[in-house]
Amino acid sequence: EIMGATCNKLMLSYSAYRNIFPIWALGKYRSCMLLSS
Repeated sequence: EIMGATCNKLMLSYSAYRNIFPIWALGKYRSCMLLSS
């Protein structure tokens, strides 16, 4: 089941989003912490 699409190129399903989001969030947090220190 497709949950979202962007410009007909990127399609996300809930199962993929649930697996990718924590990795993305940790990477974003790490990059923000490295910039601030």
